[in-house]
Amino acid sequence: MTPSLLTFFAAALAGLCIGSFLNVVIYRLPKGQSIIFPGSACPHCGHTVRWGDNLPLLGWVRLKGRCRDCRKPFGFQYPLVELLGGTAAVAVLYKFGLTLTGGVYFIFLCLLIIITFIDLKYQIIPDRTTLPAMVLALFAAPFLANFSLIQALTGLVAGGGLLWSIAVLYSRLTGVEGIGGGDIKLMGLVGALTGWQGSLFTLFSGAVMGAAVGVALLLAKGKNMRTAIPFGPFLAAAAATYLFFGKEIINWYLGFPA
Repeated sequence: MTPSLLTFFAAALAGLCIGSFLNVVIYRLPKGQSIIFPGSACPHCGHTVRWGDNLPLLGWVRLKGRCRDCRKPFGFQYPLVELLGGTAAVAVLYKFGLTLTGGVYFIFLCLLIIITFIDLKYQIIPDRTTLPAMVLALFAAPFLANFSLIQALTGLVAGGGLLWSIAVLYSRLTGVEGIGGGDIKLMGLVGALTGWQGSLFTLFSGAVMGAAVGVALLLAKGKNMRTAIPFGPFLAAAAATYLFFGKEIINWYLGFPA
């Protein structure tokens, strides 16, 4: 049964609020700070954000993207992450309904958002975002629709193992490390929730996206071929694409009926 408009509205509102919390995680996790205490504060002056100014999207618009106390800008990441949280909640509700499968995949998308913005800023993917999630994904696999623990284990090995093999080969051929361990663990997590098909789709699509952006930067800004470009955001985007459209895209490519 298709959820009601009220249910979609509630999902969007919840997603926006969760997106606000994701901003806290993105900011504090790489610094080793608690993601619970203290409450939200300006990253520039440290003043506590008033509850009314902390409302998702509305608070940012109300303050015109600046701290009420020091007037320094917060940046566009904050409303963008909140919007992504709301969008993810609505998309999961539409695709999977109010189900355990939908809940697991929403948490997965939240992790992908966190990983994307941390990797963009610091070029790292913290183990605390992937390793515990990988274990939980294996426990959740038997309860997901049209999925199993065997598929999860196969996907984990396929995703992490394939990228690890590519990393080792690249390192031996070039003498430099081109793929980080965080990307390998991320692929293991992707495989644990999407199976080996999702792993292959994510790795191939992520590589295509990364290459396209790399060429664009090369042409637009004169970046050289050794400029470091984080791979995690492309893997995250490809994994999210597979979650919603992967099987249809594969069937279209192979010429099978959807």
